[in-house]
Order: sequence, then C-alpha cells, then structure tokens
Amino acid sequence: MKARTRSLLALVAAVAAVAAMPPGGSGKPGSGAPAPAASAGGEADAKAAEDVDERIEMLADLLANDGDYRVRVQAAFSLAKIGDPKVVPFLVEALGDKHPTVRAAAASALGKLGAEEAVPALEKALEDPVESVQEAAREALSLIMKDPKKLAELDAIQPVITDVDFHKVEAVFVIGAFKNKSGSPRDDLEKVFKKAMVKHLLDLGMPNSMIVTSGDVPPVALERLEKGKARGFYFTGTLVKLAEAWEEEKRFVVDATMSLACMKYPDQILAMTMQATAQASVLKVSYKKSIVPKLENESIDAVVSSLCSTLKTNYAKLSGEGEDKKGKKGKGKKGKKG
Repeated sequence: MKARTRSLLALVAAVAAVAAMPPGGSGKPGSGAPAPAASAGGEADAKAAEDVDERIEMLADLLANDGDYRVRVQAAFSLAKIGDPKVVPFLVEALGDKHPTVRAAAASALGKLGAEEAVPALEKALEDPVESVQEAAREALSLIMKDPKKLAELDAIQPVITDVDFHKVEAVFVIGAFKNKSGSPRDDLEKVFKKAMVKHLLDLGMPNSMIVTSGDVPPVALERLEKGKARGFYFTGTLVKLAEAWEEEKRFVVDATMSLACMKYPDQILAMTMQATAQASVLKVSYKKSIVPKLENESIDAVVSSLCSTLKTNYAKLSGEGEDKKGKKGKGKKGKKG
C-alpha cells in the first residue's frame, strides 16, 4: 500500500512539474519566473534538459514496472505531455503491456506525439485481441499518417488469410455475400460483418486453414478441395435486426440479430443455417450519440461470435469427419456409381 502511494505521489509530482514548465522549457517549474537572461541561457537550458530527462526516466520506470495499471496509464499520458522524442521507445514498449488499458493509453500517447517511427508498432497493435486497443491504434495512425489512401489500406481486410502454404491447406472458409435487412442506413456493415467473421473463424483454431474474404480461392487450394484433400465452407450472412433502445432509462442497448447460412464449397450445397441474437450496451452516464456505431459494431461482433461457436460445435458433423471414420471405403464406392 505504501509503495503504491509513493508511486501515485511521484506521478502527481511529475505531472505537476510538466504542467508548470514555462514555454520553451526554461525557468524553474512552478516558479512562474521568466526564462533566465541570455548570459545564463546555456546553463539554464542544460539544467532544464536535465530536469526533463529525470522526469522521463521516472515516468518510464513507472510505465514499465508499477504494479497498478492505473499508474502505468497515467505515466503513458504524462510522457506524451512532455513531448520529447526520447519518450517514444518507452511508449512503443508499453504497447505490449499485459493490461489492455495501458496498451490503449500508449497507442493514444504515440498518436498525440505524432511519432512516425512508431507506425510499424501501431500497425501491429491493429491486430491486438482487444478492440479498444485496436481503435486507439487506428486513431493514433490517423493522427500520424495524413494520407487517406494509406489509412484505408490499414483498415482493409486481406482477401486471403492463412499461416500455412497453400498446398498444405486442409480447410477453406469463404466469407461470401452479406445482406442488410435491418433497415440501418450504414454502408459499412458488410465490412463489419467480414471483420467479425475473420476474427472468430481464427478463434476457432482450425489447423492448416485458409479464410477467403473476397475474390477467388487460390488455384492450389481449390485443387485440393476438388481432390478431397481439403474441406471447404461458404458463408452468407443476413443482418435481420439492428435496433437500439433505452432499458429502464439506465442503459442504452443495441440488439443485433443475424442469420448465417453455411454451404459446402465448392459444391454450394446447403449444410446448415443458424440464427443468433446479441447485444451491446452502455450505462446512461457514459452515453453519447457518437458511441452508437461502436455499440452496433460490438453487437454484430457478439452475434457473429455466437454463430461461430455453433459452427465449432457442429464442425465435425459438417465436415463429415464422423462419416469418414465409419465407412470411408464404402462411401467412396457409392460415390463412384453416382
């Protein structure tokens, strides 16, 4: 408890020192005195630089080592407030912090600094498992990178996603058509749906798999499907409902209902249909109109998560693994007659 108190006091002192530093970084923090005369300028500048280095060192230590994530969060923002390029490596390292709030704070701090050298690390943070960290990284990149085309590329969904060589693929998931029957005027819901599908299909942990979000299945993988060396599934999604409402004037709730059709690929034979409903909400005290699209995205993500869980439960049956074990040889003969 005493150690935490000391950390918090040290952090408050550091923030106060930064806030009290006069423009230009000269003069004593908190004194309100003007910068020293030119004759003593060199000595004063050296002292000011030394003071800044000391604060950076103290805040960097808190950011890396303090056991309270709230202290680490404030340390990240305080480093950004200093505005010295020397703080960037410490904030980049904090993108790997064990607590998502610290990772998000570090990303935001790098964005405020306009740290171009942090772009590769922020791009990697776009793949963080926590959405709030992804959003912070995306916002930071938008502050750093002014080119709209580059920003669009960062938010783009890769057409083919796999971590194995194409000739070793054993399962292919094709994310196909999306229909919006919810009445929502948003024109980006297909992208929201596809990103959620990619995320949760990856979460299934299927070995040697490939996800195709647009375009054709690579020829090598398609050949494996046609020869029966890999299993293929084609998904179409329909957003049935996307509705918002106040719940007892205490919470703002967004409900999403979606149906998902799963077909065998490349035959396009319907194998299974699923439907699920999920919601995202926020307390009244935290509500603001600008948060609604985020809640809509979260509700769609939650419903896709539910659908993919159902898919995982039924995967063995859909892929015919049980049938193969029972009588693969017999079924092969029957198939030749057809």
